[in-house]
Amino acid sequence: SLDTGATTGDVRFDGDVTGAGLLTITAGTGNIDFTSTIGAGGALSGLSIVSADTVDLDSTVAIDDEHLDINATTIGIDNTVTTTNAGTVTITNAGVLTIANAADMTLDGAFTVDGAGAVSTAGDITTTADNILFDGAGAVTIEANDVSLDTGATTGDVRFDGDVTGAGLLTITAGTGNIDFTSTIGAGG
Repeated sequence: SLDTGATTGDVRFDGDVTGAGLLTITAGTGNIDFTSTIGAGGALSGLSIVSADTVDLDSTVAIDDEHLDINATTIGIDNTVTTTNAGTVTITNAGVLTIANAADMTLDGAFTVDGAGAVSTAGDITTTADNILFDGAGAVTIEANDVSLDTGATTGDVRFDGDVTGAGLLTITAGTGNIDFTSTIGAGG
């Protein structure tokens, strides 16, 4: 566990982070930056970010069964994310979550965004019959690179609770699962 306290204090990793344990980071209003890979030398068991102003995942991320859980204001995911052994991805963003074109996700667990902030995404998300849920009230913008969401051929629901807009094509495959847009599509332009 790394803890800089409730106010400022940054955490940065410039080399690969790997291991069989859960890494928990509390940075208060500070920033967290992984400038290199996570799990390149073997998937990290789990990463839990309790608090931060800004979180940047600059390179590839590989997480195992203790999940990827991020709570921050502004979050940037710039490269691929992979989970194994039912590892989930849960993101709580108070500000903007940006998923880059290179940040395709291949997950052996569910994907959930449940923060109040907006989402800007150009990355695809594929799960193994697990839900893909944009549960936050913030708008989801599909960037011009187009986005594919795929839960596989069997179960796995896809849901959007905020407005979905953008210049890209959104393609959804939910197999025998359900797709639900609880808010508007295209109201933001």
